[in-house]
Amino acid sequence: MANTNTRMAETTEHWKRWISKEPLRLLSTISARCLVCIAAILPAAAQSTNPGQTPRREVILEQTLGSGGAGQKLTAILLEYPPGAASPPHQHPAAVFVYVLDGEVISQLGGESSPVTYRGQSWFEAPKQGHLVSRNASLTLPARLLVVFISNVGNGALTVPIPKVPAPTHP
Repeated sequence: MANTNTRMAETTEHWKRWISKEPLRLLSTISARCLVCIAAILPAAAQSTNPGQTPRREVILEQTLGSGGAGQKLTAILLEYPPGAASPPHQHPAAVFVYVLDGEVISQLGGESSPVTYRGQSWFEAPKQGHLVSRNASLTLPARLLVVFISNVGNGALTVPIPKVPAPTHP
């Protein structure tokens, strides 16, 4: 009988120890799984944009180049993308030089890749080249750009939306 009581006491002690440690095991397992989920979600969150935020533009210089009405015009603007902001697909009827003053932007022209352009870097856009992606790469910091257009005088709007192509319907 003493042997049975000792064995029962040992079993009871085993379960008491196991039960007292189980919440810690469960918590560590849940924590590890949560970290894995967060790590999987973060890259997707970094790719999302904030559709409620639109870039702010300020014209800082407009200057006619050459003489007469047939000349060209230089227009310089400061463009600020709030965190997560993006522009819809568009094109420009002008030659465009873009210089990143602050932050990082993702820009895709035509069928090219979408590189991140950092502070101090620049790019050139040919007239009527489709600008399919233009957005702030950061969800926490703004990005500021100096954008210089060289257009024909009387050319109209400097930015023209690219209409969305409807998805094909299947009968």
